[in-house]
Order: sequence, then C-alpha cells, then structure tokens
Amino acid sequence: MNTVLVIEDDKILLASVSDFLKEEGFNVILANNGKVGIEMALSHLPDLILCDILMPVVNGYDVLKKLKSEISASLIPFIFMTAKTERDDILLAMEMGVDDYITKPIDFDELISRIDKRINKTREMIRRSEIKYHAVFETAFEAILVIRISVTSYVLH
Repeated sequence: MNTVLVIEDDKILLASVSDFLKEEGFNVILANNGKVGIEMALSHLPDLILCDILMPVVNGYDVLKKLKSEISASLIPFIFMTAKTERDDILLAMEMGVDDYITKPIDFDELISRIDKRINKTREMIRRSEIKYHAVFETAFEAILVIRISVTSYVLH
C-alpha cells in the first residue's frame, strides 16, 4: 500500500483529500502545516508528498527546499497542490525541483492520475538504478570494496 503525506492548512481540504485517497487504497499521513510536514516526511518517508504552498509557520516552498536537501527524502515525488496559478509561481516551483503542480479547486480524477504517474515513474527510476548498480558489480573485472564509516560523536565532560 502506497503512503501519501498531505501537507495542507485548510482543514476541510485536508479531510476531503485524505478521505479520497483512503478510498483509493492509499495509506495517508496528515500534516496541517509545513513544520509538521517536514517532520512527518523525514520520520515516515512516504511514497509521495502533496503540499500546499501558502501556509503559516513554514510555507510549501520552504518545505520543498528542506526535503530536497535531505538525502533520505530527496527522491520522494513532491506535488504542489495550490491556488497559486500564476506562471511565475509554477516556474519557480519547477526550478526548485517540484515533480508536479495541481491547482485548486482539486479535480480528484486528475489528482489520482498524477499521483499514480509520479509513484510509477519513481519506482521505474529506482528499478533502473538497481539494474545498473547490479550490472556494475556483476561485470567488474576489479574487486569492488564498499566501506561504510559510521561516525559517533562523544561529549566530553
């Protein structure tokens, strides 16, 4: 079951999107502001994030910027769900790395289509990456050594 994080400050829209996604078979995580949304994204690593832009506390642009800078969340498909329809707003979002942009009022058929498209595209990208990774290891003439260094910090008293 795919998990979608919905970050939206409008309680009615948050509930209606959540109900719709649950009916479509998704596991849904809710956040009513950007700060909570960032925390939820990093702790749950959902399959996709739907996020409003205009929100108190932390706006959607800052949520996107923060999550794209975190290695664990950087590949999660991110869709803005917003009333901002100006061309400059859309271009800014695309320059920042948003995967898609859907305007309010929400057309639920369009929403589910875009969600499915983004999740499938990400899965295909990961599958291809895994194939390339395995091909490199299987066809290497030289030994490949992978070392993971764990850094532990100590506090001196």
